[in-house]
Amino acid sequence: MIKRINFDDDGVNVLLTQSDQYLMALYPSESCHLMSASALNNNHVDLLGYQHNGKLLGMIAMVNYATTSDAAYVELKRWVVHESARDKGIGRQLMHAAINAVAQTTTKVIRVETGIHQPDAIKVLEQEGFVRREPFGSYTDDPLSMYLQLNLE
Repeated sequence: MIKRINFDDDGVNVLLTQSDQYLMALYPSESCHLMSASALNNNHVDLLGYQHNGKLLGMIAMVNYATTSDAAYVELKRWVVHESARDKGIGRQLMHAAINAVAQTTTKVIRVETGIHQPDAIKVLEQEGFVRREPFGSYTDDPLSMYLQLNLE
């Protein structure tokens, strides 16, 4: 079941640690644009979690940038599935839930930065209609990063 969660819920730190280890094994530190647990504890961040039998198996963060000089958008961060629950469609379900949550707001643009060595994530994003774009926000051009956007209107 997917529901809103808090950054201090059981399992969040486990997922963040797994995500950190996975990404740091794929990319140099300067190409890892990780959002810390403390940054997730912000009123501009909403977290969705996938829970099964009381265990948090996946999560995705939606960071609202409605007040930036760039047009209003939501950036998806920390989209991660517990290593024991991968290849079961949980990541896709979390992505659907995040897209639906953003669609219920006045913000109609979703952006994502992901690494080029994550073909499963890229495949899901492209299947959901995300298209490649230039770096946004504080990102700079990085050959190991891919920047994508979904327009909901």
